[in-house]
Amino acid sequence: GGKKATQNERAQATTDEQQEQQQQRTHELNLKLNNNMSAVTKEELAKHTTADDCWIAVDGQVYNVTDFLGDHPGGKKAILLYAGKDATEEFMMLHKPDIIVKYGESLKVGPLK
Repeated sequence: GGKKATQNERAQATTDEQQEQQQQRTHELNLKLNNNMSAVTKEELAKHTTADDCWIAVDGQVYNVTDFLGDHPGGKKAILLYAGKDATEEFMMLHKPDIIVKYGESLKVGPLK
C-alpha cells in the first residue's frame, strides 16, 4: 500500500498550500481594508453617543461598539459613559491590552484623526 500513502501525502500538501494561499489573501484583504479606512475626526466620533449608535476611541483607533454593548461584561452603562469620546485611559485601567486584539478588529471603524 505504498502508493496510496503518496497520493494522500500529495493531497495533504495541496491542502496545506491552498490554506496558505487563503491565509495570505485574507491578510492582504485586511491590509487593504485598514488602508481604506478613513480617519475619524473627533467631531465625527462625538456624533455617536447613544445605545443605538455607539462609537468609542481607544489607543488611537475608533470602534463601533453598538452591537457589543449587550455583551460587555461590565454592562452597557460603563461603555455609554464614554460614547463618542476617547476612552483610552479608562479602558487601559480596566482591561488587558489583548482584549482589543480579541474583540476590536471586527468593530474597528478607523484611526482617530
